Amino acid sequence: MSMFRKTGIFFFLLVWPALLVFVAHPILFGNPVDWYSQHVVIGKTLRDTMIASHSLAPDFVPQLFGGTNFYALSYYGALRPDIVFSSLFAQIDFVSILSTYAVFLMGLGSISAYVFLKQNRFSGPVCLVLSLMLPCSTIFFQSHRQIMFVSYIPFLFGMLTGIDHMIEKKKCTLFILCGTFVVLHSFYFAPASFLACILYFTYKKGWKTHWKPFLFGFAFIIAITAMLWLPTGLYLLENNRPSAPVDLFSLFRPDRKLTGLLYGRYGCGQPLLAWISLVFSLFLKKTRKLAMILLVLFLFPVCWYVLSGFLYARTKALLPMLPLVVLLEASTLKNLKKDAALFLVPVALLWPLLAIRNSIVWWDAGICLLVMLIGTDQRKTIPLLLVPALMIWHAQNPSDSYLDSLPETGEMTDWTSDHPGTTLALMDQNDLVNETFGLQAYRASGYSSIYPARYNTYIFDMLKNNIPINNRTAILDSLNPFYLWTRSIDTVRSEKVPYGYKKESGTLSHNGSVLPRFWVTYDWMSEKEMDSLSFPDSLQAVVETPSVSGAERSASPFTSRWRKENLPSLDQAVTKRKKVSYDDLHLDPERIYVLEMDIENTTPDQPVVIDVCGMRNKLSSASSVYYNHNTHFTYFLSGEMTSVPLTADFRSGSYVVKNTVWHSIDARLFEQRLRHIQPVTVRETSSRWTIEASLEKDGILCTPFAMQNGFSIEVDGRKVPVERINQTFAGCALSKGNHTIEIRFEAPGKKAGIILSVSGLAGCVLWIRRKRK
Repeated sequence: MSMFRKTGIFFFLLVWPALLVFVAHPILFGNPVDWYSQHVVIGKTLRDTMIASHSLAPDFVPQLFGGTNFYALSYYGALRPDIVFSSLFAQIDFVSILSTYAVFLMGLGSISAYVFLKQNRFSGPVCLVLSLMLPCSTIFFQSHRQIMFVSYIPFLFGMLTGIDHMIEKKKCTLFILCGTFVVLHSFYFAPASFLACILYFTYKKGWKTHWKPFLFGFAFIIAITAMLWLPTGLYLLENNRPSAPVDLFSLFRPDRKLTGLLYGRYGCGQPLLAWISLVFSLFLKKTRKLAMILLVLFLFPVCWYVLSGFLYARTKALLPMLPLVVLLEASTLKNLKKDAALFLVPVALLWPLLAIRNSIVWWDAGICLLVMLIGTDQRKTIPLLLVPALMIWHAQNPSDSYLDSLPETGEMTDWTSDHPGTTLALMDQNDLVNETFGLQAYRASGYSSIYPARYNTYIFDMLKNNIPINNRTAILDSLNPFYLWTRSIDTVRSEKVPYGYKKESGTLSHNGSVLPRFWVTYDWMSEKEMDSLSFPDSLQAVVETPSVSGAERSASPFTSRWRKENLPSLDQAVTKRKKVSYDDLHLDPERIYVLEMDIENTTPDQPVVIDVCGMRNKLSSASSVYYNHNTHFTYFLSGEMTSVPLTADFRSGSYVVKNTVWHSIDARLFEQRLRHIQPVTVRETSSRWTIEASLEKDGILCTPFAMQNGFSIEVDGRKVPVERINQTFAGCALSKGNHTIEIRFEAPGKKAGIILSVSGLAGCVLWIRRKRK
């Protein structure tokens, strides 16, 4: 093939995804759910933190979750090239960078697939058509929704091509380079990607072969990327995320709809050619073992469960097998007419035709039969396979899968610019849960797929924040006044004005009398005593006498200030949607009311949703991969919510509401508590805080940071133990007098990871140079 023709093919493959975007004509190449709220917003926060810390590997992000390890966000691409690039060119809008990079990766994936297939000596038409089909699969949808599901695919094809170079030319450079980029783009999918490489290596060489160069290549990939995976892995071990409930029987029941392979957005999204190829490959000696392994992976959910790190059984874990599926598709198109197993084509079609309820499947089957059973000229018939691929692409990417416009943030941007350092809560925040407005605002909220276990327990088990969505991993802002006050939230965007806040402009309200981010208390209790308190007494204790690990009570004995209220019971059985309003109910605006109720869901596969005065609680269905276990609903009514009729909206389902209990407490306890708090002076950087405190007597310094491995505290130059405040937050004991306190955070494993990465890179260069000589 001439260089001119090869360049033309590569250029066409590169711009092919851009043509698809142009035909789809999205206003923004992004999705209204995960793409903006996670990948764009967290990407900007990662970029801004790098700039603020003057480092590509910061330690801490003070602006999310009240302050968290930088590697709690690494799942979203902490060292991905587009994020690193954006840190060098901060003046370019990150939305534009991310969208452009996503489209570029799809084009690069097509080129990588073409090179890989040509390396395996398939014909030009087969290589070109299968490469054009690649962006038409689930890759296009996930590129504008969950980019890290597919961003590594071009480099995975590169790793497989690198294996060919390793076998034929004894060169490992391409394999190591592409493997490094696989990990940097999506470390979550790296183990499955490595499995795909092992399967391909054995497909080419067999199990009884010389593994040394292959294993050395893997070792260098792991070493070079240690600066990412080592601190991330240690954070994961520190914060064990609860796995979804699993039906063991279902794990071993074959997936008859082939959701991991055909059509679906969260599987490989392939046309019927993929299934035909897997079945047909069983009858070819060279491909038999590989086809058998892939069939087991795609058919049995237990394999998805293992590849997902034992969190849940989801077909997204199979995406790294896509290059191997493409390989078998090419092999089938090459060998089908030469083999006596031709009759397998119509037989193989019976399963998906009977199991899959999708109109595309019949068109797909007809085209496959036409191409494979009738056509003889590959140049004329094989391009027809693009038709079902384009049909799948069109079905997977309807107009509502794109973002119409970016969320309106002008009001908050102006506010945070005028009030830098504000702690902000957004009630209508599904898109903005991680937004820090250029690190100008602190947020108690946050969502990351890497679980912040201790902070999560504090928010939902101690403060009893309502859970409005399917999972309790996302920490959304709440109108719970105890959450707003204890998390130092001075500015709220909400249609309702909470107690203690005054409307400033539009929907923004401000409260200048919330708990400071850093403070000293002279009143505390032991953790053992806190554990003995039941809700809502424990909520009062969090405010008035926080618990301290390793310390005895310093305050007077705890006295409950809660009052049980004789208010309407909401106990009832619900089968269809019901709205209730209590117009004649009068609540005291100077009190905070807490409503509790137990939920018994008689149809566990359906969710339970109840709104009280606009505050939502949800019990997710038992089959949800993010089941939230929210069987005890809690609501807080304060401020403006006490001056409007009490309303309750019971969504349809089949459930029983029982054990309704009302409590109330004087809302002025917040102002009273502030009189007993000692203010401190703080100088902050991204991972170091210098505090000046003057104590009238022995006290406890409290910080807004949840306890995490990596914190150290020095008082007047002497290292002191880090105490746990309210079972969650970092602090330390201080004696009477003036003190200078230094708080530092170093991400565990980061230094060791950098040393290992530098050593691995140097060793790799020396090893490659030695092999060349």
